[in-house]
Parts: sequence; structure tokens; C-alpha cells
Amino acid sequence: MISREYKCIYIHIPKCGGTSIQEKFLVNQTKSQLLLGKNKDPKKGPPRLNHLMASEYVSKKHISQEDFSSYFKFTFVRNPWARVFSMYKYLGYSQFADFDTFVTKIFKKELWDNSKWFWFVRPQYDFIHDSHGNMMVDYVGRTEVLNEDFKKVCQKIGLEDNILSHINKSSEKSRYNILYMKTLFSNPYRIFKYRHGEDDKVKDHRDYYTNNTIEIIYDFYRIDIETFGYSF
Repeated sequence: MISREYKCIYIHIPKCGGTSIQEKFLVNQTKSQLLLGKNKDPKKGPPRLNHLMASEYVSKKHISQEDFSSYFKFTFVRNPWARVFSMYKYLGYSQFADFDTFVTKIFKKELWDNSKWFWFVRPQYDFIHDSHGNMMVDYVGRTEVLNEDFKKVCQKIGLEDNILSHINKSSEKSRYNILYMKTLFSNPYRIFKYRHGEDDKVKDHRDYYTNNTIEIIYDFYRIDIETFGYSF
């Protein structure tokens, strides 16, 4: 997301509270002005432009190098184990598979190794570092303290309205979103395994992990865990 009004760039990593942040900027600006929304041209970035990596803003010609360097660039990261569990709910897998099955049999094949989905599940590290491992943003906030850290961003860019609402919460408000429906209808057998209302039972992501699945996600997101200092 680019806001020329506030001279800032928000690197929106999927499932890190970004929809709530974007809504604050949409009050006075349109999606096209902010570089948000669907994208049908792979040359311009991922299927949704709001999930551009920092390195793509200049390379895909969305902003000049001069402006990119001068704008305040920020992002928010999340505990990888919590992020994966959020994907499980948001993409609709919880409606036909238990979490253990998702991690051990589905995640790698359908998401990680799938070029159509990797943009959504790739390590958070990739979004904010260049090919040489250099950090490309000025501030990294934490989803776990989203409101507190967003206030720091607002102080820096001069945005007065710094109170966030959790707009894209996976358990309820995102149900039947486009990505959710694509997942559900990608294979006919899933309709017969549909478990209506499973999302309503969600409490804490840690309750759904086993020692095995903890290690599996660690292996996928080792670079995030070590870079941002997360633990299960």
C-alpha cells in the first residue's frame, strides 16, 4: 500500500492484521490511489497488490526509487504458528480437515509448493528484505500488540485516527471470502466433508498443535522465527 498523502508505504504481509490498517487509509483515499485490490497482471505483482513485497514496489514500477527511499516504510509480523493457524481458518480448510491433517498433508502440497498460493504463505522475512538480506523497512510492528504499535506508526506519519478495528478476523467475518470459497470448491470431495460451524469452536492456536506439527511449522518458518525472535 502506498499513501502519497502521508508519504508512507505499508508492506502488508498476509494474515498479520493488515486489513484493519488499510481501512484507516481508505477513509479519504480510494483503493486504486493506495495501490490496493485485485491484480490480473503478474508483471505488476501478486494476485492482490496489497501484498506486494518491499522489493517489488520499485522493481514492478509502482513507485520511483527516490520516493521509495524517502517514504516511511512499515510492516507488521506475527508468530508463525499463529499465522499458519489463521491461514487454516481463513482459507476454509477447517471446514473439511482437522488441523493436524492440514499441517502434515495439505499445507506443503497445496500452498507452499503451489506457485498460485506461495505469495500468500511465504515467509514474512521475504516481504521486507532484499535478495542480499538487507532490511527494506523502517519499522516492524507486532500483530500481538497491533494497536500499540500502530499508534507509533501514526505518530511518525501524522495520522490522527490511530484506533484499529479487527476487520478481517478469521473465525467469523472472513467466512465465505473469495479465497475461502476457492479452497472449498477446488476439489468436489471437500463438499461431502464439509463441517459447518467448525470455526466457531476456535479458542487458542496452541491448543491445536502437537509436538510434531510444532516442528513442521518451525522447519517451514525457521527464518521468521529466528529473525523476529518468536517461540511457540
